[in-house]
Amino acid sequence: MNPPHALCECTTAVKTLLNKNVEAKSSKKIFFNKKISGFTLIVIALLSLSLVLLPSGQLSQSSPNNSNPIPTEPSQPSIEPVTMQIFNSTYQGVPYDLYVPSNYSGSLVVLAGGIMGEKHFLVGWGERLAERGYAALAFSTKPEGLDNVPQYVTDCKSNLEIMLSFVFDESAFPIHVDPDKVSLMGMSGGGASVLSIDDERVQTTIAVCPYFVDNTAAKNPEPVLIITGQNDYIAPHTSNGAVYYDTLNGDKMIVEQANTPEQDGHDIFEAGWKYTFAWLDYYVAENLDALNILEDVDADLSILESSSVLVEP
Repeated sequence: MNPPHALCECTTAVKTLLNKNVEAKSSKKIFFNKKISGFTLIVIALLSLSLVLLPSGQLSQSSPNNSNPIPTEPSQPSIEPVTMQIFNSTYQGVPYDLYVPSNYSGSLVVLAGGIMGEKHFLVGWGERLAERGYAALAFSTKPEGLDNVPQYVTDCKSNLEIMLSFVFDESAFPIHVDPDKVSLMGMSGGGASVLSIDDERVQTTIAVCPYFVDNTAAKNPEPVLIITGQNDYIAPHTSNGAVYYDTLNGDKMIVEQANTPEQDGHDIFEAGWKYTFAWLDYYVAENLDALNILEDVDADLSILESSSVLVEP
């Protein structure tokens, strides 16, 4: 391979300087020329080093006649961000918010909130589910205090049944829903409410920190995931979620999230969302890879030993 054109010109200039130095006669000129010669050697060394360090294929860049393109990294495909539409309305007297993601494929989760009742408390849940491609339907129920949770569960269950009739009515519901991909998810009193629903059309149920209310749990033939939290002083794992878990007859799993002492355990955290999406992906989206997450719960440090792997009777 011929050396680069720029390097050839530089080498010629250096040789010319050396020839002129040899012709110098006076002692003053000789002393000056010795300094020039040392400088020249440094220039030659640096030019040689730069030639060695040039990456393979880059020498041809300095040639004006080179027709080979410079190698570049392949461009990465752009990922479209998920956007969503939110419908706000009322059906049979029940106010609701419907979150529909841009990559919606027919799966819907009906959300039941805690005893504070208002649907705006479920905005975070609706957005989180929509980010993963699941539409979410949140609704309001009349708020109640901790001293009247059974009444709240009764009212919330009634509204859940209204919402399910809405979802399965193709002529009334704003979007098309795959009837085999409808799930329930509830928090606290809403968790107790979703566990009280006995509807064969429901694909799966997720109850977060469910508040135990005696004689309300349905037989639940569909798969059920219960998520509880350490340091939950409203609905502790042992006397609430674990009690519900023991009454279930179908596919079931319970996970207790580990929390720090300053955290309020009556909530869903990243660990809970991890198993929520693994559960939905496995039972609704039929993604068999999600089963690995459900089966490896014992190795998850964010989940306490009181949890149980997936049980499929």
